[in-house]
Parts: sequence; structure tokens; C-alpha cells
Amino acid sequence: MNAIGTYVPPALIYPRQRMNEELMNGAPAGSIAFTQEKGWMTSEIFCKWLKHFVRYTKASNENKTLLLLDGHSSHKSLESLQIAKENGVIVFCFPAHCSHHVQPLDVGFFRPLHTYFDQEIQLWLRQNPGKAVTQFKIAGLLNQAHLKSAVPSNAINSFKKTGIHPFNPHVFEDWQLAPALATDKQMSETRGDINENQMELDIQDQPSTSCHNLSSSSVLDISVKEILPPPQAIAIGADKEAREGVEKLAI
Repeated sequence: MNAIGTYVPPALIYPRQRMNEELMNGAPAGSIAFTQEKGWMTSEIFCKWLKHFVRYTKASNENKTLLLLDGHSSHKSLESLQIAKENGVIVFCFPAHCSHHVQPLDVGFFRPLHTYFDQEIQLWLRQNPGKAVTQFKIAGLLNQAHLKSAVPSNAINSFKKTGIHPFNPHVFEDWQLAPALATDKQMSETRGDINENQMELDIQDQPSTSCHNLSSSSVLDISVKEILPPPQAIAIGADKEAREGVEKLAI
């Protein structure tokens, strides 16, 4: 989809080895389909989709088109970059772990598509009791969901919300760009605070994980050996004699 609300017909990837024309019965107009053993995007499939994209966007060196993508490895093969260059497609990959903020499809299209698709499946199941939704029903059900979700307002609002168009570099608040708490903790400069025989567990500001209430200022003075008692050493000869005794009893 683009910032003025138009859409390229979708592509479907079926988790199978061979294509069957009946899989596309009732599919969205102009859509294409591929097969892959696990239903994954591959470099080969992406190259075929890129040609599909060029055909519908009419991209050329005189009419350059910006293509925004996530950074999946299948999007960055040499062949795909050559196809893009030859057809005036400028490929821009988003940084890792931020597509939920900056990729328009993730921000404003996939959620309504999933919602409508789930509704179509539930409706079909109610109308066909005792039957299962097979791969041959997917395209038709997707078509109904796609017609409801692929509307101009969803595309326009998605580009606006991500700050891509109209361009808005201040669309995100500072807290949205802050590091995760797990990566924002200060590392201890020394590791000498914890030794083999003694450890202190400061449970201040930690939620209780049991039914007992612990004071916020409690400090547990406990030996490592009491928490994790070392296994009893067993002499190799004694272990061998024990096994031989069991074998004799079994005989």
C-alpha cells in the first residue's frame, strides 16, 4: 500500500511443495501465490514478488518508487537488488526491532486484516458445521477480509502515524525510544560481592513469588550449600560393586 491509499494485490505463500490452481479460487483480484515447504518468504519468492510490485506500481528509472521493507535476509539478495535497480525501485530497510513503530503495514493494516479474516473463518465454520477450513478455502476467505481492510483510510492513517507521510520527525515520544529495562540495568563493577560460601539476596523492590509476605528490607543470610547441596561423592569401585550385585540378583 502507499501513502495515498492504493494497494498492490497481495501475494499468498502456501506451506506445500506443489502449486494447485484451485488454491486461488476466489482470491483477491490480481493476487499471486507461491509455495514453500514451510510457508516462509525466501529470496527466490521475493524476487518474483518484486516483479509483481514493479508491474502494478509501474516503477521505472523515470518514475522511481520507494519500497519500504523490514530487514529480513530474503529482501537483500543480490538478485533482488539488481531487479530493483533496473526498474527504478529504491529499497529502504527499517532498522531491526522497530517495525511495530515505523512500518505502515504493521501499524495500521495487518491488525484489521487479521480481525476480518478471523471473522470470515468463524462465519464459514458456523455455516458449514462439521467441516474444516482447508488451504483451498483460504484465498476466498482472505478476499472478503481484504476487501474490508484494504481501504484508503487505513493506508493513509498508517503512513501518517509512522511519521513517513506527511513527514514528521517528532511523531514518537522519548519514552518510546528508551531502551528496555532489561538492557538498562547497571552492571556490577566487581563480582567479589558473591562468594562460594555466602550470598546475600536483597529482595527489596521485588514482587513476592510465594504466599508469604516478606519485608521490603529483608536480607536473607543463607549458605549456597543450603540452597544447592552438592551431590554425594560415590567411589567408582563402590558403584561398580553395587551394579554387579544388582546384576547377580537379576540373574
